[in-house]
Amino acid sequence: NIAQLTELLSNYGPICELWMDMGAPTEAQSQEVYDLVQTLQPHCMVNGRIWNDRQDFLTMGDNQLPTVPLNCPWQTPASIYKETWGYRSWQVRGDKDEKIKELSNTARQVVRQGGNYLLNIGLMGNGAIQSFEQEVLEGIGAELAKDPLKRELNKRKLPMILLDQPCPEPLTAYRYTGTEYYSYRPIPTTLCWSLELHEDTQLSIGWKSEGALAKEQKLCLEVGGNHYRSSLQKGRFSDVFVTGLQLKKGKHEICLHTIGDELTRAELVDTTIRLVLRKEETL
Repeated sequence: NIAQLTELLSNYGPICELWMDMGAPTEAQSQEVYDLVQTLQPHCMVNGRIWNDRQDFLTMGDNQLPTVPLNCPWQTPASIYKETWGYRSWQVRGDKDEKIKELSNTARQVVRQGGNYLLNIGLMGNGAIQSFEQEVLEGIGAELAKDPLKRELNKRKLPMILLDQPCPEPLTAYRYTGTEYYSYRPIPTTLCWSLELHEDTQLSIGWKSEGALAKEQKLCLEVGGNHYRSSLQKGRFSDVFVTGLQLKKGKHEICLHTIGDELTRAELVDTTIRLVLRKEETL
């Protein structure tokens, strides 16, 4: 209800996040809600269950982790019991230490992969926290205090490109899309490699594919802090992205992706595209 959202976003001070859990809105409805948030609370983030690719970060399915490398901000919403999100007096709670270990390990997995972990408990009817659940939360806190959560995105291993050599298979990064409730579908948007130069070098970078492109696609090549946009034409097998590229000695990350920010990029038409790097002679 837009009137209710307007009240919530207008009368309660700064709001950092709007967590939607809605059904299957139309594209226009998702856009209306997102525009309202941007107008009334421009620093507020909106989660992925607003649908139709209008979110500020992806929300995974309940208690789910990504099955592919993601190239966008994401979150796993989890519950202390997978069977329920609310309080149930008859809930089988199990062993406290096992529950602490389970949830601590899940938090580590999520954060290690670059995500945000949202852990839910159901309050009792009087607003109190059930004693077992309180002890579990305190136990998780103690575990994480001893060994804090760590992200390991900077440790991802990218295939190395060698000059004038066949290009290796890239690390393919994805985002999730879907227009129905919980219908997440990973789509490839980004191909990544690494390049190590032993001296300052002038390069040309082109591309080639295993087959003719089925349709035109606009791509962006990121390297050396620069962005080069190109329209790959339908029916082509290869072409040039850039010539005369000056790169400094050292390690570089090279990414090829569809146009747009990480959360709205289109699906790659052809994931068999490979880069062709050649050293150019300088006078």
